[in-house]
Amino acid sequence: MRYYIKCKLNPGEKQRLTEAIKSGSLARGKIFYEGMQSALREGTIDENDIVHFVEICYCLEGGLYPMAMEIPTLKEYFDNIVEVKDARLRDQCTMECEFCDCTRSIKLPGKSLSDELDIPKEEPGNSNSEFIDIEPILEDMQKERLQHCHSDLSLEHGRCCSY
Repeated sequence: MRYYIKCKLNPGEKQRLTEAIKSGSLARGKIFYEGMQSALREGTIDENDIVHFVEICYCLEGGLYPMAMEIPTLKEYFDNIVEVKDARLRDQCTMECEFCDCTRSIKLPGKSLSDELDIPKEEPGNSNSEFIDIEPILEDMQKERLQHCHSDLSLEHGRCCSY
């Protein structure tokens, strides 16, 4: 799912955010590394220092709340996560985010965050060596959910009532 996120930039963390994006250290080693790097590079910043960006997140599909894994990283650089909302209506979503461009036409308010932070829009050496395949993780989450359902005595019509 794609989410539209608004965060209040902490002025004291602006340089640290710039360096983290430039160096590629922002979220390095985390499953959302590439998504967060590209989302922030494509994001905007308005006159109130609110950063706007659209990011793909699979937390909901994994049984968590939207942006559950990303929010702790964002909180290192932003004073406040102002808003996280669906960037597209869920009933119109194919959940094939890597191959979909459904949110490409969204016009984010403000000026380019990359220009403001003086960072390139593309990550230097944009190699996929850091790419983490999320499919096995989602499969494991689904298996855990099914194990819970099969151990639940309140099964009704073959489906777990709590999910």
